[in-house]
Amino acid sequence: MCPVSIQRRPPELPALQGKGWLVWAVLIVLALLAARFILLTTGHREAVDGPLTITTGVAADVADTGVQGAISFFEIFRIGHHLRRERKLEGELAVLNTRLQMQASAAKESAELRRLLGLPTYTKYDYIGAEVVTRSMDFWFDALVLNKGKEAGIAVQNLVVNSQGLVGEIAEVGEGYSRVRLLTSPDFALSAVSNTSGVGGVVRGQGPARLSFEYVQADAPLKLQEKLFTAGLAPQADGKPRPRGILLGYVESIKRTENLTTLKVAARPAIDVTSIGPVVVMVNR
Repeated sequence: MCPVSIQRRPPELPALQGKGWLVWAVLIVLALLAARFILLTTGHREAVDGPLTITTGVAADVADTGVQGAISFFEIFRIGHHLRRERKLEGELAVLNTRLQMQASAAKESAELRRLLGLPTYTKYDYIGAEVVTRSMDFWFDALVLNKGKEAGIAVQNLVVNSQGLVGEIAEVGEGYSRVRLLTSPDFALSAVSNTSGVGGVVRGQGPARLSFEYVQADAPLKLQEKLFTAGLAPQADGKPRPRGILLGYVESIKRTENLTTLKVAARPAIDVTSIGPVVVMVNR
């Protein structure tokens, strides 16, 4: 018997098994590079650069489209999140718009109140209009209650005025209300200055329609019927000065007593304490 010869095929390279597409890709790239080199040496570079540019551009577009498609696919699962965020942003925008409208309305109301009441313009203060809602018969000349409070920005020691002059100061504040200590209350005291002689002192409430002007030196050139204005010296609870130049009252009598270093000065309030209508609270900005 003749021996049977068995032909063996050379073993395939392990690195190329299952990677035929990679071999073809390498061969195509090499072929393109060789063609480009040949055409470059013969002066026909555009013949290869044009198709090569188009091919790479199409590949890039296809890749970009695929990535965008994948992103869009995953964004489908985030629709609920986007809708919730959109509703939240719409709510925040509505709140901001409401606040802007309220501020614009408050500024307009403040300007209108100043015009109607003939009040001077103080750049460091806002004007909050309020109505008197109640007055106690027992403390008619001591206190009254307003229909505005903390929500309007009113604070303790804010001054309260009307078209005639100073009404008093905020003694207590809560949500939706504030209590005013009238300038005729014995608990009220505020630094003041006379308009003509420039004499300084302290105005203090003395009960029904009466004020006193205290700590005035005996030799002060104070005169009858002089106007008394806020001096703006005493700080408020927040440490900021009170507004200066608000009319308090008029000097009614001046008594000089021998052996005393100060005058006894009586004054009447500028406002009619028996009839107080709309008022304005001066709030620090």
